[in-house]
Amino acid sequence: MKRILAIIILSACAAPLAAQGISDDFEAYTPGNLCTQSTWQEWCGSVDVCGEVSTEQASSGANSLKLVGNVGGGGGLGDDTVHRFSIVGGQWTFKLMTYCPGDMTGTGFLIMLNSYLDESCAGTNNWSLQVWLDADLGTVHADFDNEELPLIRDRWVEFRAEIDLDADQVDYYYDGVQFVFDKSWKDGVSGGGVAEIRALDLYSGEPTYFGSSGHYIDDVSLAAPGLCATNGCGAFTKMVCKPARGKVVVKGTGTVGLEVEVAYDGTPECATVNDRGKWKVVKKNQAAGTHTAAACGDTRSCDI
Repeated sequence: MKRILAIIILSACAAPLAAQGISDDFEAYTPGNLCTQSTWQEWCGSVDVCGEVSTEQASSGANSLKLVGNVGGGGGLGDDTVHRFSIVGGQWTFKLMTYCPGDMTGTGFLIMLNSYLDESCAGTNNWSLQVWLDADLGTVHADFDNEELPLIRDRWVEFRAEIDLDADQVDYYYDGVQFVFDKSWKDGVSGGGVAEIRALDLYSGEPTYFGSSGHYIDDVSLAAPGLCATNGCGAFTKMVCKPARGKVVVKGTGTVGLEVEVAYDGTPECATVNDRGKWKVVKKNQAAGTHTAAACGDTRSCDI
C-alpha cells in the first residue's frame, strides 16, 4: 500500500482528457521531456517528473519513453508520467512494450486508475491495476494477490490487459502468458471504484522507494476491440493517390505479426504487420474523387 498512500496526498494540475483510447509509439517527438511536446503530463502536483523520449532503445521506430526513479527529475523525484482518459464502460485492450535492461535495479510500475481528478488529487484517485516490473526480485507481479511471472530482461516484452468494464473484469498477460485471471476492475487495487478508465500512470518509483535505475516503454495502446483478431496499431504514416493509375496506397507501422484495422472509404478491413513492422493496403481501379482512410486513431484523404 505504500505506493497508494504515498501519492494520494499530492495536489493539483490540469490537462486534457482523451475521450477514446491512445496509440503512441513516441516517434512524433524529439528526444527530451515528453510532457512539454504532447498530451502526456506529470503526476498531479509534481514538478520535473516527466519521462524522456529516448533513442537508447526502441521496440519500433527510433524512439521510446525512458523512465528513471533513482534519481529521476532534477528535483530528485522519480519519473511519473500520466495520460488521462474519459472512458465509461465497454471492452478495451490495453498494451505496451516494456524493456528492462540486464543491469536494471529497482522497479517500474504500470498503473491504471478508474478515478483521477488531478485538479483535486488528494484523496480522490482510485487504482484498478498496478503491476511491478521488479528487477530486484526478478519478477513481474500484480497488487495485491501475489500473481507473478519471471521478469524478462534485455529484450522487448509486451504487457497486455483485457478490460471489460461492463462485466467488471480484467485479465493480465506478460509476454503472451496470462498471470491474472478475472480480476475486478472496480475493486482491483484501491477498492470501491467505478467502471471507468481515467488515467494511465507510468511510474518509476523514488530514490527511497523502489526507484528504477532506468527502463523503457514503447508502443502504448488502449483501444476498443474491432474487426481484427488482434490490435497491432503503431501509426498511420502515409496515404498516396496515383490518379494516372487509379491506385491508392495506405501505409503504417505496428507490432510484427499482429493486425491493424483500416477503414477505407468507410469500409473496415484488416492489414497484417510484416516482419519489418509495417502494414500496407493497396486499392486499384479507384474512381475519380476524394478517398479517405482511417487507422490507428488518424484519418487521411487524397484525390484521384
